[in-house]
Amino acid sequence: MSSTAAVDVGSLIRQWRQHRRLSQMDLAGDAAISTRHLSFVETGRASPSREMVLKLAERLDVPLRERNRLLTAAGYAPLYRERAFDDPDLGAARQAVQALLAAHEPYPALAIDRHWQLLAANRPREAEQVYRRDLARFPNNGWSLYGLSRSLYRQGKVTEARKVKLMFSEAWSGADVKISSSRF
Repeated sequence: MSSTAAVDVGSLIRQWRQHRRLSQMDLAGDAAISTRHLSFVETGRASPSREMVLKLAERLDVPLRERNRLLTAAGYAPLYRERAFDDPDLGAARQAVQALLAAHEPYPALAIDRHWQLLAANRPREAEQVYRRDLARFPNNGWSLYGLSRSLYRQGKVTEARKVKLMFSEAWSGADVKISSSRF
């Protein structure tokens, strides 16, 4: 649902409503507003309040990151903070992920984010094997090249990791998403 182009809040709400396969009448009823007002918001004839944006986002089950996008499009400050996996405030979440990874022993397990960046893994040697298998099928897969380089660094294979990092840089040179972190 996300796009880099600037879009007005009404268009975004309409996109989410259609994505959820709701009619204006259904969404308006769920949000306790008139269908006419929702139509005016979607067409830009009315500006929703911050509370209205949040209410509609809640009824549409919009992810928090996208709720921030709706708020910004409506001219309001984002409400939900985005944090990196290694943020100190997420210590309990990291412990839970590590517990899940440990529970998968002796089998390899990976925790990845929405951009397929490696956040954590229970065993770097096995992670290396997973990335190598993927690269055998898709030789220039930037995500796998990056993960392989990080797992190699974690194992102390610095020279090989540097070579893979150069391959990643070449493969990823035209990408629109920057890979900036990994747990390896």
